[in-house]
Amino acid sequence: MKKQAWVLSVMTLAVCQAVYAANDAIELDEVVVSGARTAEKLSETPMSVGVVGEKAIKRDKPKSIGEVINRIPGVSWNDLGNEQHSMGIRQPNSTNAVYQYLEDGVPIRPLGVFNHNSLNEMNLAGSESVEVVKGAASSLYGSNAVGGAVNFISARPSLTPYFSAGARSDNVTGFTREDIAASNSWGDFGVRFSQYSSRRTSDNWQKYSGGAKDSFTLRGDC
Repeated sequence: MKKQAWVLSVMTLAVCQAVYAANDAIELDEVVVSGARTAEKLSETPMSVGVVGEKAIKRDKPKSIGEVINRIPGVSWNDLGNEQHSMGIRQPNSTNAVYQYLEDGVPIRPLGVFNHNSLNEMNLAGSESVEVVKGAASSLYGSNAVGGAVNFISARPSLTPYFSAGARSDNVTGFTREDIAASNSWGDFGVRFSQYSSRRTSDNWQKYSGGAKDSFTLRGDC
């Protein structure tokens, strides 16, 4: 009896250690790259940065880029139809040239060029996370970023073969979407391909909102 009790106590200790280690892994600090253009802990970033991570995007399956951005406090993305928008980061929504949109820290459009369709080039299926710098960030991202900067982090290649495909349809807005992603790595070289196609008819409650979009992203890491 004594021997059996001793074995049970060792097993209990091992289980407690495993649970403790699992909790430690969940509580790791979140890392952002938009605060100073280098990877750093979110808790140590001197700027106000909002993040929508990979897990949230995969879990919630947002229909459009706006559904991702609107999850960040202090940020308002207003849908004008076919991913056209007005933006407000700690200020009223507008189409003023006070925000900079980037992909992996590189501006999507040249400085001084801004419109309600500034995000039409973005491929949501190829984005791993979205980071929004709220406030005056012109010292890092240029004159267009005096109101804030929105940085889309492209998805990295997977270490093992990966493939996904999805489709959705919305009868209320006449919206359909299809996306495909494929990825793999060979030694130190990895490749990821992402494709996003959407269609929206004009025959819905929102006038002049119809349109079509096809985006492709190819990323290679070595």
